[in-house]
Amino acid sequence: MSPPLWQTWSERRVALWLADHLHAGERAFLSGDHAFWLNVFADVPQVRGGQDFSAIDPWPAHAAYQISSGPDAAISKLWLQALAVRYLVVTTPASSEIYRDFTNPAKFDGLFPLVFDERGVRVYEVPLAGDPRAVVVSGAAELRAPTNGIDRPPLESYVGAVTRSTAPGGVTADLGRWRVETASQGGTLVVRQSYDSGWRATVDGTGVPITPDALGMVSVPVTAGSHVVELDHRVHLDFLAGIGVATLTGLVLVGRALRPRRAR
Repeated sequence: MSPPLWQTWSERRVALWLADHLHAGERAFLSGDHAFWLNVFADVPQVRGGQDFSAIDPWPAHAAYQISSGPDAAISKLWLQALAVRYLVVTTPASSEIYRDFTNPAKFDGLFPLVFDERGVRVYEVPLAGDPRAVVVSGAAELRAPTNGIDRPPLESYVGAVTRSTAPGGVTADLGRWRVETASQGGTLVVRQSYDSGWRATVDGTGVPITPDALGMVSVPVTAGSHVVELDHRVHLDFLAGIGVATLTGLVLVGRALRPRRAR
């Protein structure tokens, strides 16, 4: 008996390859059908998935456009490094990909090493900038938000800052929980995880403010010395606000429906 057809899919082959090669904190960038199916076949962190429109942080969508459609390979490299991407998956016209996202699939030839080439799908290895899990940046002023997807100076400054940063002494990450050990001259701990209002942080057991950095990553201030930073994700304020609006709308609709009956 021949194996089921899905076992021969390019999407599955790429997913299993990434699962075997990615290390803790590293991400992959995929697009189209390969991104949609990736996490069906493997537990691989990726930048996109299939829901750009639902993301709280807008920058990955800007990055995705530059990487897949923008003409400037250097800008694409900056975005990939800023988002801690280790492997870039590019589908060519020879692949089985349904969504032809890459305007110029050859844009990255010679820029990154080619580490996988099969069935019209190429995987390039991107040099990492800093620890892909978390970094302590000494100069927070260097983490400036770009004004758009091709604003090169802030991106170069951001990538330079995380490249020169201090790596954590230890990182333990689970779903919705992080524990980061730092030993530095102080600055800003950037956990390379998207921020939303549900995150709470403590430093050595004391609650501290937590904000998004220039690209929407979790950012926590730390002083000089050794510290233990713990992050915990709870129900975020946007979700609670949505429930409140939905409840109020429901009450108004019920009230309007009951009003004619009372009149009769």
